[in-house]
Amino acid sequence: MLGSIIEQSAVNKPSIIEWLFGKVKCLLRAQQPSAATASRINPSPNDPIDEKAFEYYDPSRYNGQHRSVGNASRMEFDIQSAGRRAKNRKVRNNVDAILDGGDADQITLGLRDTLEHPEVRPYSERVLGDWCFSEEAKVGRALVRGIRSMTEKVAETKNNGVISKTCRSLLTTLLMPVANGDEDVSKTAIGRQLLGSFSRPARRRLLKRAGIKRKRFNEEDLKQFSMLDEEKKRWKYTEADINGLRNYMVNNIYTRQSPMKNDTVFERDYNGENAK
Repeated sequence: MLGSIIEQSAVNKPSIIEWLFGKVKCLLRAQQPSAATASRINPSPNDPIDEKAFEYYDPSRYNGQHRSVGNASRMEFDIQSAGRRAKNRKVRNNVDAILDGGDADQITLGLRDTLEHPEVRPYSERVLGDWCFSEEAKVGRALVRGIRSMTEKVAETKNNGVISKTCRSLLTTLLMPVANGDEDVSKTAIGRQLLGSFSRPARRRLLKRAGIKRKRFNEEDLKQFSMLDEEKKRWKYTEADINGLRNYMVNNIYTRQSPMKNDTVFERDYNGENAK
């Protein structure tokens, strides 16, 4: 075979050495088994993926030999291009089979169950990792869906854009486990997944409060820990203005004691509480 290659390559003398060297490499590679073919039966998630696997024929054709075998005498043959075309055909067949499943939900469910199918799962784990199919991952996805549905209900039922103290405490409690963030998950992603019905500033405020509550939970005695957030008193006027008004009313000669409720001055915060 090598003699026929040399005779054929003599037609193009300027590139004979480069062309001959490439063909010899193809012939040497053809003698090596494909890593993908070797691990086709019961592959392990840790098995390396041979990125040049499609440079070999399918095991059902020509016993899975290298595509350069039988094509080495063709000057126009390009092994990279042949492997790329074979992979594109395989991808197209898989895509057509998946999209032939009906509507969007049927396609999604079919793809999900296909990836988790016992016969396909070993190959899915090589791409996605075995953690994606673990019990921990399934519980995590269920928690995300559950927390998201609860936060959406709070967002839909809030009164005039104000969340009650109890609902706010509920939200911060739900966010406590993830409030401090993780090296692999940013707070932006956490807010987007769990607080999608809230604005970005509201997400940041809730995550900040959840972080404070998580810190209290870690540092305080659990006997003293309260799930309700301790809100600071917020006044429309400054403390100096309030004290000035109080001193003026107490020391003014026109101030009198009255049993009437309408004559009484109350000091309340924004929530209408903390009367004095």
